[in-house]
Amino acid sequence: MARIQSLALPVISVPPVKRPKLDSAGVHYSFGQEKELMRDKIRTALRIAVYYGHHNLVIGNFGLGPGFRNPPEEVAKMWRDAFLHDPEFKGHFQDIIFAFEDPEGPGAVSSSSSKSSSKSSSSSSKSSSMSSSSSANKSSAASDLAIFRHVFKPSNIHPNAFATEPNRDAYSMAQYVKWEASYQKLV
Repeated sequence: MARIQSLALPVISVPPVKRPKLDSAGVHYSFGQEKELMRDKIRTALRIAVYYGHHNLVIGNFGLGPGFRNPPEEVAKMWRDAFLHDPEFKGHFQDIIFAFEDPEGPGAVSSSSSKSSSKSSSSSSKSSSMSSSSSANKSSAASDLAIFRHVFKPSNIHPNAFATEPNRDAYSMAQYVKWEASYQKLV
C-alpha cells in the first residue's frame, strides 16, 4: 500500500484595508493614512512569514476586487516595493506567486472561453443585477491580474538591464534573466 506523504501548508491571514476612500478616477488612495495602513498590513504579513522562516509565498487578491476596492496598481507597487526595496524583506523570499481567482470561475478552460446559460431567458431585475455584478467581478479580476503582471514585468522592474553601462555587473544581468524567465512562465 502506498504511503501518502503529508505536507504542512502554513496560512498567514492579515485583513487588508476595506473600501478606502479613492480619488475620483478610483486609481489612488485619497488619504495617505489608508495607504500607509495598507502598506503596514503588507509588511505585517511579510514579517510573520520571515519570523517563521517561510521563503515561498502564495498571495491571494489581498485587498482587491469589489469587496475591498483597494486600487490595484497601488497595491501591486506596495508589494513590489516591499519585496525589492525594503531592507527587511529584500532577498528573503525565493518564490512568490500572486494567485488571483480566474475571471471565468472555477474549472474554466481559458479566459477567452464563453459560457452559455441553460437557464430561462426571462430574468428579473434581481438576476439581471446579479449578472452585471458577476461580469464586473470577472473584469475586475482580469484587470487586477493584468495590472500585477505589468507592475512585476521584469523590463519594468529592471528597465536598463541590457543597457551598456560600465558599472553593470554580471549578477544584475543574471537576476534580470531569472526574472524574465519566471515572468514568461506566467504569461
